[in-house]
Amino acid sequence: MKSPRILILDDDTAVGELLGEMISMLGYRPTSCEDAHVALGMLEQQPFDAIISDFRMPGLDGREFHRQLQHRNPSLARRIIFLTGDPHAEELRTFLDATGNSCLGKPFRLSAIEELLAQALHPKESNLAVETVAA
Repeated sequence: MKSPRILILDDDTAVGELLGEMISMLGYRPTSCEDAHVALGMLEQQPFDAIISDFRMPGLDGREFHRQLQHRNPSLARRIIFLTGDPHAEELRTFLDATGNSCLGKPFRLSAIEELLAQALHPKESNLAVETVAA
């Protein structure tokens, strides 16, 4: 069985590279992308099992990326983990409450990434409610 493929979407190259290294350490296969429009195209070309996406990005932000993916692949849209430096912002909390997606706060810990990816990839096996994991 192949390890799950994780798309990392973040306009900050250093954050994307760091997340890629951490996700590789957990046994997943990461692919990084810095532009949400490009990421939507990639999702049409190859399958991914989950996505870690920055919430605030120039151009197409995390909310709009989710909306567009919801129309194309609702199942995958539910497996987006949003990444933010402000996990308690009211705008973000309202969005997460409406979608049921998870959030990873910056700075992030390997254990938080591991937990959220496990929840996203195996939601029926997790007895935990979807919640924000912040450092």
